[in-house]
Amino acid sequence: MEKLYLSIALIATLFFSETLVAQTNYCVFKVTGEPALANGNKLKKGSLITSENTIKVGASENVLLVDESGQLYDIGENKEAGFDAIPNFKRVAETASFSEKYLSYVWKKFTKQKAAGEHLGVTYRNDRVYLQLAPNDSIKIYIPEIHFLWITDEPDDKSYFLIKKADSDHMTKVGVTGNKLHLFVDNNLLKPGEEYQWAVSKEKFPDLTSIKLQNFTLLTAKQFKELKPEIEALKADMISLGFSEDEIKEMLCTDYKLCY
Repeated sequence: MEKLYLSIALIATLFFSETLVAQTNYCVFKVTGEPALANGNKLKKGSLITSENTIKVGASENVLLVDESGQLYDIGENKEAGFDAIPNFKRVAETASFSEKYLSYVWKKFTKQKAAGEHLGVTYRNDRVYLQLAPNDSIKIYIPEIHFLWITDEPDDKSYFLIKKADSDHMTKVGVTGNKLHLFVDNNLLKPGEEYQWAVSKEKFPDLTSIKLQNFTLLTAKQFKELKPEIEALKADMISLGFSEDEIKEMLCTDYKLCY
């Protein structure tokens, strides 16, 4: 009998957990103005909407939501929408397949980070001093100059920038004063088509096993050309939603980890 009770409790727990996940199936993709929930909490990009929430949109305001499948919901000015009413605001305009893939990726990113209690824009701490800010981990880049940026509690002290090919044991080390470094894709240290790992340390000879190495991949012209049709289709969809080309490039770089 005790095992039966335990089994029932386990099933109930799993059902409750799945219900919570099912209820949290919208996140905010874009806001205009200062729309809020009924409790007064302001909405911003990445805010999750659950079954307890009611969205209030005032004059000259707008909220664009996205769900797990990449479907958009457009709540216009002077509207109020409870959770169950959100499907009534489904945006019926046709969306390119890459746009749906991108929006679904964004939904997964936001919900995963919120569940883990993370901030949007993940950083990693090395040596208990440095937070590596850019480029983001696991990013793909098609830019001739790479800007590395990190945060340190001691900005005037020398730090050591470390970089290597992902498939190599050779680590290049550069002494730096400050919190940034610019390197060019010169076909010498940095070559298109290669994956790299980098970190920043306060130690000249750090224990590499204790350092979080972040990855980035440099795209070749051919690789980027293959992505262009999908990027152009996404741009067309996002422009129709009111985003500028610069905003779209920033979104792809920040949200989808594709910088060009």
